Amino acid sequence: MKITRATFSIVAVLSMLLCFSGCESTPKQTISLTPESISPVAIMEIKLNSDLSAYYYSKDAISGGGLLGAIANAAINAASKDSSLETTDLAEYTKTIAYEQLPSFPEINIVLPESTLLSSEAYKKLKGKSHKDVTVPSGYKLLTDEYNYGDKSLPLVSAQQAIAAETGAKGFAYIYVYCRPEIDDSTKSVLGGKTSGNLKAKVSVTVCVFDVDGHSMAKYEAEYPGYWNNGSHYANTWKGKNNLPYSKWFGSAVSNDSVKITTDYYDSKALHELFTTDLIRSAFKQAAIRKAAVN
Repeated sequence: MKITRATFSIVAVLSMLLCFSGCESTPKQTISLTPESISPVAIMEIKLNSDLSAYYYSKDAISGGGLLGAIANAAINAASKDSSLETTDLAEYTKTIAYEQLPSFPEINIVLPESTLLSSEAYKKLKGKSHKDVTVPSGYKLLTDEYNYGDKSLPLVSAQQAIAAETGAKGFAYIYVYCRPEIDDSTKSVLGGKTSGNLKAKVSVTVCVFDVDGHSMAKYEAEYPGYWNNGSHYANTWKGKNNLPYSKWFGSAVSNDSVKITTDYYDSKALHELFTTDLIRSAFKQAAIRKAAVN
């Protein structure tokens, strides 16, 4: 009898373990959101990271050795300029274009007016952060720490709920824009460790959208194989603070024109002029593209 009970206990424990294991491997269900269910969308954060005064390159690409993916910074001694003014201009351009372009995203129908969000007491009460490399447009606050999204700091559910109660917003968008030079590989040459070639302007845009309770339009690859991947514009599922998956819509654009870099020197003012409103707009348009998998 004792053997039977022991055997029964072992079987019961194994059954429970198998059940838990099976439950863990089953994809979690995502809440089905529609553009109608999250409109209007409030743009909670717009943050800009611009690196217009330095060209980054891979040590491995330059020397033919070293740690793959290691990054070296070729500092540029260009003519004196007010880089903070340039960055501020870009941040303001980005805000204008964000409000212009977000209604064209498949997930978004209506965007809450900027004045409605920024004048709300709930938004005013939010404590903004600061970072030397990140700029926000006028009226906005830096709400997250990292340069990009995917750091498990999103979404800010309690803040979203407070703003929703006051403004009627049902969706919340977080936007990150990265501006940097990018060398045209077909023109690149290296002599004595110094780089020459043509530099172009590159803008990358990341957008995350949630409902008031922090649910995203994220879908699992297992449920929608290949749907989210389409070249340079895609969405990945990440885990936020509430352990729910969320999507990052990503798009980028590179300028047609370029600036000459000669032995690590280039005209940074001329490069800045390549970061136009049209280039920023193009990156947003790329982020809005969705393409289903072809069977």
